[in-house]
Amino acid sequence: MQLCIRTRNGETIAKKAYNTIRETVRLLVDERFPEDDTTILHPPIDPKAKHMTKGYSYYKKYYHSVYQELINDIEMNEPLVALCANQWKAKILVRQIFQARVDLAAKKRRAEGDHSPPRSKAAKRRRIGNKNAQRSSNFGLGAPCDLLTQGVQNHQSPLTPTLTQMTATATTTT
Repeated sequence: MQLCIRTRNGETIAKKAYNTIRETVRLLVDERFPEDDTTILHPPIDPKAKHMTKGYSYYKKYYHSVYQELINDIEMNEPLVALCANQWKAKILVRQIFQARVDLAAKKRRAEGDHSPPRSKAAKRRRIGNKNAQRSSNFGLGAPCDLLTQGVQNHQSPLTPTLTQMTATATTTT
């Protein structure tokens, strides 16, 4: 990420400047989204939230207004981060801070004897497994979709007729 943050002239910033920006972002994230204190942020009502890892996606989904204020504050405090459109640099820096938190929590759990993978990775594996199972069942139809397979092999949509089919139809109707 250090190579992505550049000056107005397009020059890369020094490592010390990048570390300063990253520390500012970390302080702003800790201020808005404290790790242990739930008095600032009320728990979400959604029952799925209890089982989510408290990382980037969790805070972006359940505390979107606070998250957006955080992104705006980062760009206001660090003008080099605001040089590109769509706030992508600030969002990536915030994502890195949350990922560091998740990794640190997993490392602490492993040190305490819990050797299970982080919940987010296990959940992701389950989701991917479910998607692969759904794909292999041919969209839940139970039988192969010959039309879809045929269209892919011919590099055309199975529902649109070929040029020879259209000309044959046109000559038979006239």
